[in-house]
Amino acid sequence: MKIRTVASLAFVILVAGSIPAFAQKPQQAAAQGADFTGVWYPSTAATLGAATPDNPGPSTSSYDSNDPDFQCFPSGVPRIYLFLYPIEFVHTPGRVLILFEYGHNIRQIFTDGRGHAQDEEPTWMGDSIGHWEGDTLVAETIGLNDKTWFGYGGQPHSEALRVVERFRRLDHDSLMIDITLDDPKAYTTQLHTQKKYILKPDWNIKEFVCEDGLINFRDYEKKVAIPQPTK
Repeated sequence: MKIRTVASLAFVILVAGSIPAFAQKPQQAAAQGADFTGVWYPSTAATLGAATPDNPGPSTSSYDSNDPDFQCFPSGVPRIYLFLYPIEFVHTPGRVLILFEYGHNIRQIFTDGRGHAQDEEPTWMGDSIGHWEGDTLVAETIGLNDKTWFGYGGQPHSEALRVVERFRRLDHDSLMIDITLDDPKAYTTQLHTQKKYILKPDWNIKEFVCEDGLINFRDYEKKVAIPQPTK
């Protein structure tokens, strides 16, 4: 059954392995339109839907839920942008890398003219192919598995999910990511959100080990858990 969406939806603030470089034969690298090199920190929350009429969100705390992110699985796209941790862009010929401090995930966006990988199994972070439109990097990601959520509310998606991101610098110190989600098997309309980042020239990506902090996180969740009604 499709999940009905409404315009007033609000997202809760918006790779396990990288896609193999040999999935497609690289073509000649296209001309790069802009340079996002550096470490960036999120300055805004996202605004997409935390809940829908058919999916009102969890009635228990995240500690009691089956949120895959709290089991240290990769966050997927676009949820990886939800967390208030820095990201780093690295440009190489024919490829843009995004290094996420949260979960120590890596995304590869190929810009060398190749197409999407064929007959590949769905993955946590999907297969991302990009091209330049002036100074805007446009990336299309498909091949995502259906094991991730869009946010804390437990919004699901299918393996038909298609994510289109438009990366552009507003000025030297500001980066905007426009994100459009299209999943005709799960939602009756496209969903859209934005995420703004601020350049942090003196920062580096730090170590992050999900399993190492999971025990403390669970102790915290126990303290803030929503009380359950007594039977």
